[in-house]
Amino acid sequence: MASGHEAPQTRALHYIEGAWREGNPPIMGPMTHATWMSSIVFDGARAFEGVTPDLDRHCQRLIASARTMGLAPPLSAGEVEEIAHDGIGRFANGTALYIRPMLWAESGFIVPDPQSTRFCLTLFEAPMPEPKGFGVCLSPYRRPTPETAPTLAKAACLYPNSVRAIQDANQRGFDNAVILDSLGNVAELATANIWLAKDGAAHTACRSTSAPSPTRTSPRPTRSSPPATSARCCRSPASTIAICSRARSMPAPAGSIGSGRTAAELAPLRFATTGDAP
Repeated sequence: MASGHEAPQTRALHYIEGAWREGNPPIMGPMTHATWMSSIVFDGARAFEGVTPDLDRHCQRLIASARTMGLAPPLSAGEVEEIAHDGIGRFANGTALYIRPMLWAESGFIVPDPQSTRFCLTLFEAPMPEPKGFGVCLSPYRRPTPETAPTLAKAACLYPNSVRAIQDANQRGFDNAVILDSLGNVAELATANIWLAKDGAAHTACRSTSAPSPTRTSPRPTRSSPPATSARCCRSPASTIAICSRARSMPAPAGSIGSGRTAAELAPLRFATTGDAP
């Protein structure tokens, strides 16, 4: 469920320039700055069973990402959240939806013109994937650092690296891949956050190479806040379970690290306390 190969969606609804539109309307042209300079940020949240977990925090991260990219958001996080709720109400009650607000620069040459920032919020029908197990490998690709890419923003320009990791994993017969940072620490899965669960506690990577993620600090369904740790290349005990979490789906197990092909790939990894990590 975590490989990014979900089936095409059905109904889609978009809020553009103060009005709701259906289908797949054009929003950018060949002269749009975001088209050729990637000055676009987005976020992703969920609506299902009458709830919208952490929607407010996803909207706040959208605004923070835009400012990191030099954009000037034309509306507040609260206004984005209100628009999202309005859109949710236009679907049948309880419909499982993916909520994707975006901000991008319309004009500029190399540097985007902040005052040209535009907004679109998309909702589309997307059933919650079943939280079944999946195979994970160790990717040969690394997460960039804040000095080399805008990693503190949820920016579209960062995702081709994840695409490479997924393509490589699929070619080797896996569904997803663990990506390390430049120092060899575990950063994340290619399309999700990664947790290690052991002895009743869940731990996730302590990383400075991405924007703060609501699905790292509030993993559903427990809503707890396990400690962030660093993961280095040390052997994982057989009783450790790898779990992924992301806005697109419920937490799902990658399987026991003690057996199978995933074990061979992830055996060198362990989540150590931040103080123990070199």
